[in-house]
Amino acid sequence: MLEQNEQHAETKEQKYLTYLTGQKKYYSDRSKKYKRYYQGLLLFSTIGALIVPVLIVTDIPKFLPTILSALVSIAIAVENLFHFGDNWRIFRQTLEGLRQEQVLYDNHVGPYVDTLDPLKLFVERTMTIMNSETTIYFEINKQKDQDSKTNQTPIVAKN
Repeated sequence: MLEQNEQHAETKEQKYLTYLTGQKKYYSDRSKKYKRYYQGLLLFSTIGALIVPVLIVTDIPKFLPTILSALVSIAIAVENLFHFGDNWRIFRQTLEGLRQEQVLYDNHVGPYVDTLDPLKLFVERTMTIMNSETTIYFEINKQKDQDSKTNQTPIVAKN
């Protein structure tokens, strides 16, 4: 009977570690994606903003600096709308928190030294890390929605 419980405990641990590996891959992939988007938009908008004044003083048609300036504004607006930089940092921080927690668990150090059920504590602590990411993500997006609503111009009917 004791062997069955130990096998069941191993199964629960293996299941959770498999789940956690998938979650870490998700956070890693998203972090890389958001970093790439954020840095691409930042690089484009910075270089574009630096080039516009140079183009204005040259003999090229004046619509080119105007178009480039509009594209820079669009790049900045896209970042402000989707928060790629914030999401990159949040997902990266969550990934690092999960990695650190797994190192502590695997080596039976920190909070896992004297606990009676290290797996239970590990699940609780890693779920707290992931729930924190979810909360922050929705707070950012809630703020984004509120900002977009306050920036809308009300439509006034004329008599």
